[in-house]
Amino acid sequence: MKAACAKYLEAWKRGQADPTACTATLEQPLYGGMRHMFIADTDAEAVERARVAHEAYRKHYPRPLPPGVERKIPARLAARFAAAAEKAAQDPDAKRPQLFGPAAADADAAMAAESLLVGSPSTIRDYVLRYAAEADANYYVGAFSWGDLTHDESSKSLRLFSEEVMPAVAARDERAAQAR
Repeated sequence: MKAACAKYLEAWKRGQADPTACTATLEQPLYGGMRHMFIADTDAEAVERARVAHEAYRKHYPRPLPPGVERKIPARLAARFAAAAEKAAQDPDAKRPQLFGPAAADADAAMAAESLLVGSPSTIRDYVLRYAAEADANYYVGAFSWGDLTHDESSKSLRLFSEEVMPAVAARDERAAQAR
């Protein structure tokens, strides 16, 4: 995310220095990331439910195929996903796998790539605090309603985020402001 934010800011500054009729003139743009999220009481509960919901999510994207034809990720791409997921599990600083399309990877590969964030409030809090510290972004968007998650499941996930994750981020921001 840090590299993507830096690349965006570089392009934004070039555009501000030499604007065209289509250039938005802003004092400070918003730049950051969006992640699909599911928060449950435990990591295991969240992972189990997110795997099912993610499969439903993936089914929303592919083009229809003729009867009897099954869509498959090309073997080389699947091998890349698997290798990157394994490397990420062994080395947290490893480059994340590149995903093509919003639902190209299965739930486990999406979780390894951190495009799907799943876990207990403490697991998600740790991720969001790391994102805030490392990404050099100035916003973050969590998508809580996706796949076949029910309204109650999405609402509980959002409630856990607002009650147990956001206060930690607010406290971090307050400490940073006091240190200035």
